[in-house]
Amino acid sequence: MGVVLCSGCGGNSGSTADPGTDGELDNVQIQPAPGSTFIPQNTRFLLSWTTEKPPPRSFTVALRRYREARGEEPREVETQRTELNRQGDSFVWELRRRDSFELDAGGVYYLELVGGGQFIYATYIVSDDRSISPRSQAQGTTGTEEGTHTVTLP
Repeated sequence: MGVVLCSGCGGNSGSTADPGTDGELDNVQIQPAPGSTFIPQNTRFLLSWTTEKPPPRSFTVALRRYREARGEEPREVETQRTELNRQGDSFVWELRRRDSFELDAGGVYYLELVGGGQFIYATYIVSDDRSISPRSQAQGTTGTEEGTHTVTLP
C-alpha cells in the first residue's frame, strides 16, 4: 500500500535531526518497510543511512494518523507526538510515539520525512492483534521503493 497525502505537506510539526552531512533524504532505509500492513501497535520506526550515502544536513520526520471521512465526519490527519533519538554515532535514528503510547489498533499511519529539498511518505496499517508481526518488518527499504513516494522540490 502506498498512499500519497498532501494535506499538511511540509508542515513544521515533527521531530528534527541536524547531522550536518551533505547527503540525500532518498538514501534512507526505513524499518519496518514502507507499505507494511499489520505492524504491531508498539512499533518503533528506524531511519538509517550509510556513511557512503549519508542523510541531508537537516531533516524532519513526522508520524501522522490518517482517518477517512465517514458519514458527517470529515477526513482527518492527526500529527502524533514523537521522539526521534539518534542511535550512537551512526546515521541511525529511532522514531516512536512520545511517552511510549502505542499506535491505534487498525490505524492507518504515515511517516513524512522532509529534508534537502525532498519529501518522502511511507504508509503503514497497524494490526488489531498484538501477537501479529509483519512479514516485512525486518526488511528496510529505500525511499524509492514500493510504499513510498519521493518528491524533489525545484
